[in-house]
Amino acid sequence: RLHNGGLLYEMNTKEGAAWLQCCENMKPFTDRFGIESVIHAHHYACLLQGVPTCFTPGDENTLCELEQENNWERYDLTAVHWIKPENKRCPGQTSAYLIAKFSSPQQANHVILH
Repeated sequence: RLHNGGLLYEMNTKEGAAWLQCCENMKPFTDRFGIESVIHAHHYACLLQGVPTCFTPGDENTLCELEQENNWERYDLTAVHWIKPENKRCPGQTSAYLIAKFSSPQQANHVILH
């Protein structure tokens, strides 16, 4: 129990923590603990340029494929989203900027450097 009355849950594994930090997993988890429960996830963002616009950031399978193609560990990548909304793109645009959020600063730094 924290000094402010809150509770601190620690995950046993990196994979479990990364899984819980995914946006689609947070809500069902916190709903079980009441309306005031929140998760303070730590993400480390990187800007990816030239990503094909056919990429679908909201699809969990797409995140898995992206991790596999880049030889990243499972759950290293916690979330991705376009910088500019899709409806604001120029007609015929084939690539765009994407923000990728990683579960560790080491992985984010590795992506930046390579």
